[in-house]
Amino acid sequence: MSKINYINKILEAGVITKNPAHLNQKIILTNSIALLFATLSLPFCIFTYLYFTPLLIYPIAFFLFGLLAVIFNHFGFHLLSRFIVCGVFNTIYTLYHAFILPANHHLIGSLFAIQMVFWLPPWLLFDFRESKWLLLYVSYYLITSFAIPYLNNWLEIPLENFDLLKEPLLRNTVLGVAALAISGGLFILMYINNKSERRNQNLLERINAKNAELEKNQQEMQAQQAEITAQNEELLQQQEEMKVMNENLENSTQKLKSSEAILKKAYEKLKEKEKELKEKTALLEKQQAEMIAQNEELLQQQEEMKVMNENLEISANKLRNNETILKKAYEKLKQREKELEEKTKLLEEQQQEIIIQNEELQQQQEEIISVNDALESTLKKLKYTNDRLNKSIAYANNIQQVILPEAAKLDAFFQSHFFLYLPKDIVSGDFYWFSQLNQNQAIFAMVDCTGHGVPGAFMSMIGNTLLHEIVNFNKVHSPALILQSLNAAILKVLKQKEGKNSDGMDMGIALFQKQIDGSMDITFAGARNNLYYFQHEHCYIIAGDRLGIGGSVERARIFHNQSFALQKGDMLYFTSDGFIDQNNVERKRFGSQAFTHLLAAIGKLDISEQREKLLETLKIHQNQEEQRDDISVVGICI
Repeated sequence: MSKINYINKILEAGVITKNPAHLNQKIILTNSIALLFATLSLPFCIFTYLYFTPLLIYPIAFFLFGLLAVIFNHFGFHLLSRFIVCGVFNTIYTLYHAFILPANHHLIGSLFAIQMVFWLPPWLLFDFRESKWLLLYVSYYLITSFAIPYLNNWLEIPLENFDLLKEPLLRNTVLGVAALAISGGLFILMYINNKSERRNQNLLERINAKNAELEKNQQEMQAQQAEITAQNEELLQQQEEMKVMNENLENSTQKLKSSEAILKKAYEKLKEKEKELKEKTALLEKQQAEMIAQNEELLQQQEEMKVMNENLEISANKLRNNETILKKAYEKLKQREKELEEKTKLLEEQQQEIIIQNEELQQQQEEIISVNDALESTLKKLKYTNDRLNKSIAYANNIQQVILPEAAKLDAFFQSHFFLYLPKDIVSGDFYWFSQLNQNQAIFAMVDCTGHGVPGAFMSMIGNTLLHEIVNFNKVHSPALILQSLNAAILKVLKQKEGKNSDGMDMGIALFQKQIDGSMDITFAGARNNLYYFQHEHCYIIAGDRLGIGGSVERARIFHNQSFALQKGDMLYFTSDGFIDQNNVERKRFGSQAFTHLLAAIGKLDISEQREKLLETLKIHQNQEEQRDDISVVGICI
């Protein structure tokens, strides 16, 4: 990995895609300023070690808090990281400033040069979306700046190694660090600006590529339209050629008709001539009978007449054959003419259909353009609405994160613990709740509300508020009685007796009682929720009652306590049904039996490794399938 990639990885610690864009930008700015301050603290460490040894703890703390801000961002504590950059650094430097010089010393102005640098972080890390925090830190900066002269008098300590000979060195060192701080701040702003410009350039390139694709589609449609136009012109040309062919056929037909008439007349003449020859032959035969004496001459004439008759008959037969051939040719011409008429009619119909198709294509193109305009307008509105919803949900997520118990409170009571908290839709219908009653007693609950996303989140806020009221104000500490009280409160708050609201929640709750020998007595009650614990290399299940909280007023609900004891080092697991009900690509649930076996396999691992194993197993089972519900698992080491 190159040095630049390594630095970018540090600056982007805590940046995740599901965060809003402005939050990721604030995270990068926070990391940049924290690393800048940590770097600038190194010259102060050297200078303070040489001349102001009693104050060495302040630049060292400055350096360590710079690294701690980046670590907090990496683990998702973004607001705490910004608190360090905007408040803790200013406080440490104010105390250092107040110790190093008396209020009326002429070198105090050089130290104010660095003090001015702390004016920048609040304006960079908060905007008008977080105006309360911005106003708080700006006010704090003004107060600390005005309070420095008083702190100089109050916190003044004798520094034996400091004398007037070191004043130029102090002044030059402070001014040099101030110049480096200002230069570093400008470099950070240039880096962020450059990154934003690159992001905008990438967006512009995508838009240009999309426009090029749209232009290409439009050119293809124009080419198709030109092709259809060419086909229409070709059909029109074919139609003209067919008209010319029809005219030629009509002329040929008329000529054939004229030839037929001429042949008919010639045939009639031949018929008349044949008739005349027959009459003449009959006359000759009569004369032959009458004139036997002239038989030889007549026979000779008769032979000649027979030859002529035969020739005439041959000619007549040929004429008859020619007449038959002409009739067949005429009939074929008639049939060809009919076929041409049908083909012309078919071509005219096809041309009409193509004209209609062209009109439809043009109308569809206009409709597509209109639909595209409407879709673009709708897309802009949806994008604007989606941005507003995402911002609202992200803010709701911040609020929901605040109500969850802090890890430090659980660490103070238990040996160790882990949270696997995976909302389906940013905000969650699952939440876990913790209250320490005294030094030896505490109550922990895992709650799965109806639904997920925003509806589930509202139910979780209601459940959190009612639990706080029942346990901390009404002093109900029995898990079974807490479930009964919560059920009654949900029915009342949601007015389920009067209306049709059927929302509710599943819940597992336990009362913990520490013993002198380090063991712990546990009293558990569950509303459609089970408790798991790992002891002696086995995982056991404590089943809750088959009754939920709220959602129905058909009959009274009575829950039961179950008590058992765990030794030091044993594991206890609370979970919602999200992990167990998650399906894989074959639509198969993970299942409670597989979940129990998984807990038995990881129960002896380190607490952080257990969480990683659960997450890894879930990803392998889920693969590319969508998460179907909020997923929450809490592991507690006694």
